[in-house]
Amino acid sequence: MIIGTAEIFPLRGRSKGMALATTSNWIFNFIIGMVSPDTFGGIGGYFYLVVAGFRLFSAGLLHFYHVETANHTLEEIAVAFGARAFADSDEEVMESAKKGDKTIHSEV
Repeated sequence: MIIGTAEIFPLRGRSKGMALATTSNWIFNFIIGMVSPDTFGGIGGYFYLVVAGFRLFSAGLLHFYHVETANHTLEEIAVAFGARAFADSDEEVMESAKKGDKTIHSEV
């Protein structure tokens, strides 16, 4: 399952990035589905150790390399990843995002 990939891609390449992420997800799920029965038949219950090893490796990558994007605006995320999707400077974009955020919360 792809979690949070839409926020990582810059605005101008988001649709292509999401298409690539979804395609690769389906391809790798298909490969795993085709290989798993033969692998399980060959090594038996040890197959679960292989799966657990991949899960631990993925958890390490997630912990050390992925950036938390929850509770951030798209502008903040774009600036954090270095996207140059805005004509204005990063500071001007962040100021306008903060002003817009305050007006939304004050109206509620």
